[in-house]
Amino acid sequence: MQLFEISYAYKFLGGFYLALSVLHIIFFIYNRSRKASLIYSIGLLLVFINFTFTQEVESWSGAYKINILTDLAANGVLLFYITNFILAASLPGLKKIIRPFTWMYAAGIFILILSSYSDYFNTIQLILRTTIYIVIGACCIIGLVKKIANFHLIVLATLLLTVMWVFVGTDLFNIWGGHYPFIRVFFILIGFISPFIAYSYYLSRYLSTTKKSLAREQIINEQLTVINLQAEKIKELDKLKSHFFANISHELRTPLTLILSPLENE
Repeated sequence: MQLFEISYAYKFLGGFYLALSVLHIIFFIYNRSRKASLIYSIGLLLVFINFTFTQEVESWSGAYKINILTDLAANGVLLFYITNFILAASLPGLKKIIRPFTWMYAAGIFILILSSYSDYFNTIQLILRTTIYIVIGACCIIGLVKKIANFHLIVLATLLLTVMWVFVGTDLFNIWGGHYPFIRVFFILIGFISPFIAYSYYLSRYLSTTKKSLAREQIINEQLTVINLQAEKIKELDKLKSHFFANISHELRTPLTLILSPLENE
């Protein structure tokens, strides 16, 4: 498969990411409380731009720099999605650790934009790319160690993408000799599609679990409300009883006092 044909494969991937992005935006519109869908759709939209408009371009061109920026931004958004909506669900304390990193990474991308025409562009983007890969790897290890349900799917998909990119995509070891036979293009497509299928599947499970948890919480809250109402009624009944017996004792005490007072005086 030649260069112009591999560009079609990239456009196919772009269409796949756009379709997933639109799907998750619809999910978010349907239920505004599902912010995870919105974050994930933004990441997919950035990946769509990266694969559709900025692939196979000359180095140091404007499109090349947009390619780098959209790729890094997409990785940042997807990492934010993984840490805040997957890992943080099981490890709430992780948010405090990852939040400063998120701001530093965003500042790094802003610096990268400012240095677009400087000699430091490639150095900064290499630092950002290396950092985010290390953090993604750490998140995969944390998810496995903490035995988060179904997280192994994301880890396997991430490993598949990494292996594909090293041996098939970039052809780091010159296995394909610059050619694009069908099998190479097939592995490229599988490698780039599988992580996002895993993310979407996990997101659907996350939203389903969240919905069930909210339903359980609502049932528990309703039960607590009923119990509190019953407790209030019991308190009111106790007050009425106390008031009733106090009135009776007062009514009995008054005539008895009137009868006993003359007798005591005699």
